[in-house]
Amino acid sequence: MASIFKRKNANGTTVWRAIVRIKGYPTVCNHYERKQEAEDWASDTERQIKAGQFKFEQHNQIRTFTELTERYIQDGALEHHRSADDTLWNSLVFFGIFSA
Repeated sequence: MASIFKRKNANGTTVWRAIVRIKGYPTVCNHYERKQEAEDWASDTERQIKAGQFKFEQHNQIRTFTELTERYIQDGALEHHRSADDTLWNSLVFFGIFSA
């Protein structure tokens, strides 16, 4: 059964969270900017799970720190800092990827 929730982010934007729970299967969720997108994804996901076609591995991957850091950089999360280069460098030194 799918559930759709409206959530407000800290910056005031609205996000719709779709959660699909079917007994005997892991819970799957995703976030969308529009409610209709969340409803469509939820119904498609339910159908795929019941047909045995849904790939749970794609949603339950264990990611490495390097993958998360690369995604953080690519998504532009550093752009809101005063000095993105310093923030990146300090975080890489802190986690031992580079030595100072």
